[in-house]
Amino acid sequence: MRSMLSLSAALAAVALVAVGCAGAPLPREALALGKSVPVGAVVEFQSDRAGRLTEVKFPIAESALPETVRKVVDEKCPGRTTETAVSFTHGAKHYVVNRAPSKGGGEVETIVHEDGSFCCVETTVPAEQIPAAVMKHAHEAVPGGELTKTEEIRDGDGDVFEYHVKKTIEGVRYKIVLGAQGKLKVVYREIPADVEIPMRAPTSAGAPAPAPAAGKAASSAKEAAPATPAAAAPA
Repeated sequence: MRSMLSLSAALAAVALVAVGCAGAPLPREALALGKSVPVGAVVEFQSDRAGRLTEVKFPIAESALPETVRKVVDEKCPGRTTETAVSFTHGAKHYVVNRAPSKGGGEVETIVHEDGSFCCVETTVPAEQIPAAVMKHAHEAVPGGELTKTEEIRDGDGDVFEYHVKKTIEGVRYKIVLGAQGKLKVVYREIPADVEIPMRAPTSAGAPAPAPAAGKAASSAKEAAPATPAAAAPA
């Protein structure tokens, strides 16, 4: 689940829950985080095939990480932090920390439960490191295009339980999610979009507030797609 939303658009993503895309309602904390998203920051949101919003991820300052979470991340992946966020997946809260490992290798994304317990780790790896059967099924699901990224996801025991294969076809980005044995789970199409929400323009002190105006912000999202890009392409 990485889409771009400014402050106003972040609130719009939350608003989707209440307007025809209702999945698990987001906690009040998500609304508070939406209000504090810096201009130009990156927010992710993801939907299922029915259009229900299933995940939203808001960036936060590294200093906002609880100490219990920081300790878990330091243990799993020492290195330079490149991104920190809070995600809400079906309403459940997680902390997400991306790091460039001090020992080298691809970027590592560590996901920690709200209570500070380890969830999983997502590591960028060379395509040659992905099992041939997994890559075969990924290419069958989304034929052709340019391979842009491959990732393996491991649980607390260090076992791989999922792979992500990312491809681009004529400028359209796809994320293919497969199980440990290569079984296709879902194909996501990553969609750039504009999000518009009503807002009041800032006014000088004492000046009357104008009527609500439309606020617009660049954004992108991920939606679950059928297994072939042709079927996922817009009309």
